[in-house]
Amino acid sequence: MEKSDSRVGRTVFLAALVVWLLAPVVLIAVVQAHQQRVVLVQTPEVLAPVTASVESAGAVEIAIDWGRQVRLIAPGWSGTVEQVHVEPGDRIEDGSPVITIDGIERRAALTPRPFTRPLSIGDRGADVRMLHEWLAESGYPGAEGEVFTAGTMERVRALAADIGAKRPAAFDWTWLVYLPEEFTVGSVEALVAAPAPAAGEAVVLGAAAIKDTLIVEPGSVPERQAGEENVAQTAFEQIPADAVVTVPVGAELRVRDEPVVVGEDGRRLENPDVLERVPSGAASVPAVLVYRDDEALMLPSAAVWVGAGADTCVLRVEGDERVTVSVTVASGANGQALVTGDLSVGDRVVLAPPAAARGSC
Repeated sequence: MEKSDSRVGRTVFLAALVVWLLAPVVLIAVVQAHQQRVVLVQTPEVLAPVTASVESAGAVEIAIDWGRQVRLIAPGWSGTVEQVHVEPGDRIEDGSPVITIDGIERRAALTPRPFTRPLSIGDRGADVRMLHEWLAESGYPGAEGEVFTAGTMERVRALAADIGAKRPAAFDWTWLVYLPEEFTVGSVEALVAAPAPAAGEAVVLGAAAIKDTLIVEPGSVPERQAGEENVAQTAFEQIPADAVVTVPVGAELRVRDEPVVVGEDGRRLENPDVLERVPSGAASVPAVLVYRDDEALMLPSAAVWVGAGADTCVLRVEGDERVTVSVTVASGANGQALVTGDLSVGDRVVLAPPAAARGSC
């Protein structure tokens, strides 16, 4: 019995010894077999193009200061309107034909004040001098001073012949319509075949003219209140000083996607007439300030890394070579970085380059 137990013990011991001796060999064989089955895959290099910088935009408003509306007022006519010589959009200037009544053409007269009486030989006064000056500027020169003379009558009759009036014995002040300033026609009140407008009635209304503009922050122009017919004329004066925007050099102001020229002070339009399509009386019109940095370029933020000394770098592709380039990051958003450096539009850079590929910049 003791011999049997001894043989069993030796057998167990020998088996354990064999396992201990062969274990490393088996492990090596397993590892080698596994290595034969594993295929090492190298991560492919991902490239990205360098593009031009995109525009950034900010909303603003253009506040509008409306000038007064010009009106041509009937001086005191009688008769029937035979022809109206102007229509909306026309420009009325000194001497422009306005309306024909009973065969006589009535012209606009840009004078310091309106004529208010007929004038004939021997009459004196400032209005006679004003008539002489207007006749000279209208192509009938030669008469001067404050006395209506025979020379004055000669020129008055030349005017009468041109406008269709019969040979007069005096200057008829109703031939002329007082023109306070040149303007663009907005609407015509006189109607052909209707009685001539009575004294004091409007013959022509000028288009609403923009006197001034101011570029301001959105929402800073007072809104029209109930019962206010033309708040636009006063809203301009109510704009807070700190709401005024100065357009920086290089930025572009756009209205309805069209660029408009900003004045030298950067706070108003150089030519308010570009807003001619704005509804009359509007207190403001929305606009957009567009900024663009022509020196900066756009590339994925993943292409940029921080090198030694806190320098920011990218890996530029040059054929089969990869060159580390120093860049300055101006801004970044939405996975894109705006940078300046030795790069050009169309260059390619490596995204997330491995540490081994990153050189010193």
